[in-house]
Amino acid sequence: WRDPHFLTFYLLNLECGERLEDLYGITWTEPLKSTDKDKCTGWVSLRTGQLFLKDTKNRKSATIDLTEEAIQGLQKLQNLKVEQDTAASFAANSIWIFPRPSDATKHINENSYRKKLWKFHYKFGLATREHVRGKGKRKLYKYTNILSFKHIRKTFVTYYGREHGEGAASH
Repeated sequence: WRDPHFLTFYLLNLECGERLEDLYGITWTEPLKSTDKDKCTGWVSLRTGQLFLKDTKNRKSATIDLTEEAIQGLQKLQNLKVEQDTAASFAANSIWIFPRPSDATKHINENSYRKKLWKFHYKFGLATREHVRGKGKRKLYKYTNILSFKHIRKTFVTYYGREHGEGAASH
């Protein structure tokens, strides 16, 4: 994987449907230190297959059952993290599932994957781009999302139901 943290973050967003802000600061296990617990937004238990969020939009905690695909993605990321010379090995000592590449002691934020998301969405037809300036390899583009994560997580079932029928969407 070129960027296993980004791809796992994307997968987890699609699989669990939670808000981006709730997933930025999740840890591999429940933090033991109160300072780490205060900084995190939640944690994962791969043993039980659940994601625990401390403070969701409605200001209540939530326990989300992860899909098999989400669990597999997280396990693969965890395995890549401990191997040497992988794109994920910079995070070997980090408590965060999605640490910043520049400082693994901090979790990602709203700017961490912004440009990657634009390019990724463009490649899959979920964004348009407009050339702003530049020539050769030094081009600058302006990206516009057709569907953002907010829209995808709220309307995916609707689109899926239109394509595959209501019965398939309700399962």
